[in-house]
Amino acid sequence: MLIVGDEILKQNLLKDADRSHIKNSSYYLTIGAIIPVGEEAKNFDFKKPLEMLVVKPRQVAWVVSKEVFSIKSHEITALVTLRSTFTKQGLLALDVGMVDADFEGPIGSIVINFSKNDVPLRKGEEFFRVAFMTHAEVPNEFRPFREKMSAEEYIKKRHNEIIGSFPATFLNTEVLSDEMAGKVSEKIKKDILDQALLHIVKNYWLKVVALIVLTTLAVGVASYFLLAKLAPNLTQKEVQSMIQVWIEQNLPKQEQSLPKQLPQKK
Repeated sequence: MLIVGDEILKQNLLKDADRSHIKNSSYYLTIGAIIPVGEEAKNFDFKKPLEMLVVKPRQVAWVVSKEVFSIKSHEITALVTLRSTFTKQGLLALDVGMVDADFEGPIGSIVINFSKNDVPLRKGEEFFRVAFMTHAEVPNEFRPFREKMSAEEYIKKRHNEIIGSFPATFLNTEVLSDEMAGKVSEKIKKDILDQALLHIVKNYWLKVVALIVLTTLAVGVASYFLLAKLAPNLTQKEVQSMIQVWIEQNLPKQEQSLPKQLPQKK
């Protein structure tokens, strides 16, 4: 069953909650901190957090809620989603979902701008939507240890992770573009060569076969006369045997016919 309306406040499920953010069956969490990613993260000032950040196309940022969860019951779980207003603008939140029973602390998520337009984020703006649900009590054996963090501790931990692990943009499009251009170019070259060979084989295969046969015969005859001239000590049978071996290795089977008697040397 959902917990709605003033019951969210009465059960103290959120610290710093404001009644004005209760809408329908949900509570709308607001932005408490915006942590930029990339070079800007190194200059992040915890004492003077950003009031606004414009998330450019493909750019990444980390958003932390102002409200702090205080779910002390093992019979309550929360479901957090990104506010539909932002999903319609092209933002995607990567780290939202279930908030388990007995969780205490703020929540945050990496957001990525998949649109072609800039998306501004402002401190205090409604960003996440949360629904609280009651259920049967979670048994002791399924209650893992949970680290409880204040908002300040949570932000510092996320900030350290951002500096060490996350690029400023979701994809390095320049590198990807170069790689893709190279692959496409190679594929085009291969396709052109394949098509050219296919065209030659399809339209001129008889001429190609005839040329190969004539060339092979010419090489064979020339080899015979060359051997006859340069190696006069070879017998006719030895020369014939050498030519027969060469023909078997280089001519199709149907062309491997050799006169039984070679012309006599003069």
